[in-house]
Amino acid sequence: MTSTDAASQNQKLLLIDGHSLAFRSFYGTPVDVFVNSQGQHTNAVHGFLSTLLSLIKSEKPSHIVAAFDLAGGTFRTEEYGEYKGGRAETPQEFLGQVELIQRLLEQLNIPSVTVERFEADDIVATLAKIGQQEGMEVEIVSGDRDAFQLVNDTVTVLYPVTTGPSKGIRRMDPAAVEEKYKIPPHLYPDLAAITGEQADNLPGVPGVGPGFAAKWINEYGNLDGIIENKEKIKGKKGEALREHLDDVLRNRRLNRLVDDLELPITLADAAEFGPRDPETLNELFDELEFRSIRQRLAEVFSDLAQAAAARIDISVESVQTIESAQEFSDFVEGALAAITAAERPVAVPERLARALVLYPVVDEDAAEAGNAHEQNLTGAVLLGGARAGWIKFAEIDAATEKALSDWLADENQKKIVFDTKLNVKSLAARGFRLAGVVEDPVLSSYVCGHVPSARRRFFEAMMEDLTDAYLRTEFPKAEVKESAQGELFSLEAEVDLEYVALVARYIQELAYALHADLAEQNQLKLYEEIELPLATVLAQMERAGIAVDSTVLAELKDHYNTFIKQATEEAYRLIDHEVNLGSPKQLQAVLFEELELPTTRKLKSGYSTDAESMADLLTRIDPDSKGAQFLLALQMYRDYTKLKQTVEGLQKATAEDGRIHTTFQQNVAATGRLSSTDPNLQNIPIRTEEGRKIRGAFVVDPRTVDGQQYSTLLTADYSQIEMRIMVHLAQDEKLIEAYESGEDLHRFVGSEVFGVAPEDVTPEMRAKVKAMSYGLAYGLSRFGLSKQLGIPVEEAAQLTVNYFKRFGDVGRFLRGTLKEAHQDGYTETMFGRRRNLPDLGSSNRARREAAERAALNAPIQGSAADIMKIAMINVAARLEAEGLKTRMLLQIHDELILEVAPGEEEAAAAVLSEEMSRAVELRVPLDVQVGSGTSWHEAGH
Repeated sequence: MTSTDAASQNQKLLLIDGHSLAFRSFYGTPVDVFVNSQGQHTNAVHGFLSTLLSLIKSEKPSHIVAAFDLAGGTFRTEEYGEYKGGRAETPQEFLGQVELIQRLLEQLNIPSVTVERFEADDIVATLAKIGQQEGMEVEIVSGDRDAFQLVNDTVTVLYPVTTGPSKGIRRMDPAAVEEKYKIPPHLYPDLAAITGEQADNLPGVPGVGPGFAAKWINEYGNLDGIIENKEKIKGKKGEALREHLDDVLRNRRLNRLVDDLELPITLADAAEFGPRDPETLNELFDELEFRSIRQRLAEVFSDLAQAAAARIDISVESVQTIESAQEFSDFVEGALAAITAAERPVAVPERLARALVLYPVVDEDAAEAGNAHEQNLTGAVLLGGARAGWIKFAEIDAATEKALSDWLADENQKKIVFDTKLNVKSLAARGFRLAGVVEDPVLSSYVCGHVPSARRRFFEAMMEDLTDAYLRTEFPKAEVKESAQGELFSLEAEVDLEYVALVARYIQELAYALHADLAEQNQLKLYEEIELPLATVLAQMERAGIAVDSTVLAELKDHYNTFIKQATEEAYRLIDHEVNLGSPKQLQAVLFEELELPTTRKLKSGYSTDAESMADLLTRIDPDSKGAQFLLALQMYRDYTKLKQTVEGLQKATAEDGRIHTTFQQNVAATGRLSSTDPNLQNIPIRTEEGRKIRGAFVVDPRTVDGQQYSTLLTADYSQIEMRIMVHLAQDEKLIEAYESGEDLHRFVGSEVFGVAPEDVTPEMRAKVKAMSYGLAYGLSRFGLSKQLGIPVEEAAQLTVNYFKRFGDVGRFLRGTLKEAHQDGYTETMFGRRRNLPDLGSSNRARREAAERAALNAPIQGSAADIMKIAMINVAARLEAEGLKTRMLLQIHDELILEVAPGEEEAAAAVLSEEMSRAVELRVPLDVQVGSGTSWHEAGH
């Protein structure tokens, strides 16, 4: 091989030991899941490609080569016929998969190299040497420890780990090798020569492990030094070394990798990787019957293509301070023209070609970083192309303010914003109405599958993640911006205009990239018709809040304190001393030492004292015993303490206007459901009467609010919506008939499953089939059902069998859903919302089964979430269209709560019932139950 057209410095060569990765992919990917209709197993191919795509995305190599072994002997087997002789026979399911991998690599233009009489390791060693000579960083993907001898400051082994807690890729750099083996990498062959290599059937010195071998190497320098001093090594290990010295020397000859082979490729051949012909590649995927990974491959190589194209210049040409209505009008016109005139490697999506970025600026001294509050806006940046305009709210005259207000409220004036809901609220607090939003990276990234963790939901963290994922660049930090950019603008301002304008540019580029991703994933309709309009509805609900009666909250707190005191005193009496009932450590001592109760689940800190463990323990002991009475007191203490904490949270969250303004999180649940925080109103307990009392504190506001009075609360919820969706999707005619006839579904199912007349279905039977029906919708296994109902696994299994005998379409639907999820890697709701489930292919059984449960549940729960969102949008629109003063306050699970103006109760009830029931057309009716009252509890039904 020559170095002609070789790589320059700062490029990265990725070398793959093909057989090694293929075998590890085979054992790390379920065999029974990946098999095509011709009976050819493809799990190794899928695992190999999945790892390859992950490496391309994470490591960003400039060159890739895969090396493979050839059938037949090598120079090593010529010297030692037993070399690799102890390996198990190749599994039948693996046969043919290497050839498929090589065909796939050919279609991706990645060289597959073989050399007669030499192994893939030798090819890798040769290529690694050439790569280093050309100043490249080299990464070797291999599960063969012999590759560790190649590790140095510019060569890293990426060692695949397919099992255990460290599953994934382990980076073996010099420090990692030395930490594990206590010797530098170049001496690893000496250590392996002494200890032998079981995988290669090379016996070492009996009784000498890596620890002793490393000790000898460190003492004598290397294997040659050990041999020179072999007589000094005493004891049985020294004797064994001298007796097996020939084996050691043979091992060292065989484990040395050859790095000077003549190869049939050059480095230039490794640089042009990527799909050769999409049609031929698709034909191969059709043969393999791979579905979801096609999309992943397209995304990875699309990212590479975009990165290789001329990089978009994310900079700002100028910032204009807008001080008059005419300047505002002129700027908008000029900025729109700048968008269409800009030269770009990829065209601006048509929908966004007439959209300006609106970036309201927050007073950073008065707001938390990345978490703006309504009253803290000081101005706004408008941006189109690379032209930015700055409007300072405190200094604009009435005419300019009106021009801005008209533009903001105009649906035809398209805007790009980051976090629509927050900006609707923030601008409304200053008297502005925001309309015409066509792109919001917070929402579009969520629809595309980016669900931020709790720590990554604030502005800067999200921008960092999204710019890395979609723009392949780093989001600029405010503190490093000056040294990186210099003094671009000379404008004097209280805010750093240079930086906020640059942020607006990043938002603009994100909007373009995400819009393209939405279109590619076929998610635009979901985004534009559900998520985007919902953000404004949620903003209005958050601004409205819901009134609470502080007196009721105070009385509830005292009420719960009484029971907490009673439970505490009873617990003290039973054990004849005080104990901190909130301390797991002290409870362990009382329960398992003092009361000598049976132990629970083992933890690092002792035995579990959580609620589930205590409830289970209560079933295993004499109900009249002192231990049982103590557990009941503990349970009472915990229940009322939790209720008290809920009340205290509500008291703390009550604003000066006497209302609680929760925050609805629109982009945190993978299923599409909304969640509530600060405070979490979806967590208000409803299963017990004591918990339901808390809802009595949520009341219609007795005061006049913004010049408007309200007379009652109206609630409406969907009855059994998830069951109805499952029946609709399964198209089970028996269940559809039951719903259409108005029968009690669970009683009907009970009569079928237990083979009795409907009137003979007992409450216990009904409870069992209800739990099973909902369990099926949530992917509950027979073990989960057994635990939930407290019945033997065998009985739970028989219940499931009987259920599917009577309702076979449900079973076929669930099996089909799971099969499609395995094929696609994701599930979809009725409205096309995707939930990606990468763990469906996991070799970890617990993770794979959790993903399978999610696959069964997501289409049902996600469809229910989508239906509720559609209903909310339609209810809000109709209230406005009919000129009603009634307003929507809360969405809790499958329930909506409205605050009704005097005289509007009948009209508002009609709006709720009609819009919720016709949000979607199902094979079964959507049943909506409506109630009213002066409190949430009273309005419940």
